[in-house]
Amino acid sequence: MRAEEEVLSWEEIQCFLDEFDAAARVHDQEKIRSLLLESVSGFKPQCGIEDALYKQNNGYDDSNVHVLNLQNKMGVSCDASD
Repeated sequence: MRAEEEVLSWEEIQCFLDEFDAAARVHDQEKIRSLLLESVSGFKPQCGIEDALYKQNNGYDDSNVHVLNLQNKMGVSCDASD
């Protein structure tokens, strides 16, 4: 008996990584989850999206979630992607 795993081609992996990167750059948690569900065999989330920024931006009323807008005193964003 031999184990057989589902294997993606390099082109499929590159496409997935490009889409994943694009979704991550704009913080699209729903797209990221969708990509993982489509591409990763056995990926079964055990809960909803728990990202604090996602929850804040999508109107979740959770008093335990506090996201700070970090800016220096000159108003320049401290975001590493800038």
